[in-house]
Amino acid sequence: MTAPASPPPAAAQPFNPRLRLALALGGVLIGLLIFQATRTPTAPPARSEPLPGQSGTVTLLFRLPDAEPTMAKIPWAEGLTVAEATAGAVDTEWQGEGAMAMLTSLRGRPNEGASGLNWQFEVNGEYATRSAGAVELRPGDSVLWKLAPYE
Repeated sequence: MTAPASPPPAAAQPFNPRLRLALALGGVLIGLLIFQATRTPTAPPARSEPLPGQSGTVTLLFRLPDAEPTMAKIPWAEGLTVAEATAGAVDTEWQGEGAMAMLTSLRGRPNEGASGLNWQFEVNGEYATRSAGAVELRPGDSVLWKLAPYE
């Protein structure tokens, strides 16, 4: 009596493409999770904390590539945002409102789009990562608006 024929070895069977895709996507997901977990968090802009009942000012500096910088100081108020401070200091045009406000023109100089110069801001030397309408200011804060290419 002879033994029954055994099935071909696993290496001879084709690898399921769906399983291959699932494994590849799983590897990418695990890589992203590891990257996110080991990233150094960025600190929010340094702010001076006001004392109870303290009042103060906010300084705004406007820098254009072809002109001398100009400065404005405005009174600080609780909840004052970069957008409100800027609109209160100089002639501006905005798209959106509140936390979605985006400066489109300052003193008649509009944004030029992806390949040109655009208005960008920093608070206390830290480049903004949120909209001007979402960043609240504290007494003594300094805002720099610059017309520059995106970095």
